[in-house]
Amino acid sequence: EAKFRAVRAELSRAQLDEESTWRAKYQEERRQGDLLRANFKQLEATLDIEQSQLDLMARSQMELMTKMQRDQSELEALKQSQAELTEQLSVHQRQMRDAQAQAHAAVLAQGSQTP
Repeated sequence: EAKFRAVRAELSRAQLDEESTWRAKYQEERRQGDLLRANFKQLEATLDIEQSQLDLMARSQMELMTKMQRDQSELEALKQSQAELTEQLSVHQRQMRDAQAQAHAAVLAQGSQTP
């Protein structure tokens, strides 16, 4: 009977040791799982922030491109307007030269008719 109790006590100790080992392993794995979940949540939050920043950058880029297109259109309109004004100035200068030449010819013609 004493031998039986000794074997039983040894088995109980072995069982307690095994349970203790399994409990420690379980708690370590659970702690690791908690850390992984926390890291994952932190990564998700970081990705959300980065996505928001990318969205802002994309929106800003679109606004900038729209403004550049508008500015380019305005520049083209100004170039066209400048070309038209240059042409008008050229026509006006020709008309002035023609008028001066006619006035000069009239003065010369008048001078040759004077006795």
